[in-house]
Amino acid sequence: MLINYGDEGYVENLRPTQSKQMNEVQRLKLMKNQTIKTITELEEQLEREKIRLKKVEKDIQAYCNHELKAKYSDRLQAISKKEAIIEYFNVGMPENTIATTTGTSLSYVYKILSVYRKEKGIKPNEKAVKTQQRILSLLNMGLKETEVALQVGVSPQYVNQVKKKYESSRRG
Repeated sequence: MLINYGDEGYVENLRPTQSKQMNEVQRLKLMKNQTIKTITELEEQLEREKIRLKKVEKDIQAYCNHELKAKYSDRLQAISKKEAIIEYFNVGMPENTIATTTGTSLSYVYKILSVYRKEKGIKPNEKAVKTQQRILSLLNMGLKETEVALQVGVSPQYVNQVKKKYESSRRG
């Protein structure tokens, strides 16, 4: 065991002095308190943003409803859910809000919009492209379609569809 003469007299090199330990404990407690304060502030900011986003979604929904009524007011029969989904999509309403508004499932909304996008030649959005790339990379790693679906958060049918589309594009 080495003994050095330091500011506090003779101390052992292998053990920190009690004052150094206390300073380290105080520093760690301060860091912990600052981290907790930062987390609390960020959580409060997140809640404010969620409230603001809900207001924006309600405004979009009200605008969409107004536009639908104006567009289809002279029509004798009621607008179908499919037509409503497409109209809501065209004004920028998010898919989950469309499902809630039209009283349909999210998968039904995705199905209708998928067909609509194909018919109109609308390219997939950036999120869809990233999801497809992730699916393909996981498949290339050797995972099964069901495992990929669970990891990515999509249906196995969608994984199979992306796989087939990729394989057909490689052949052609």
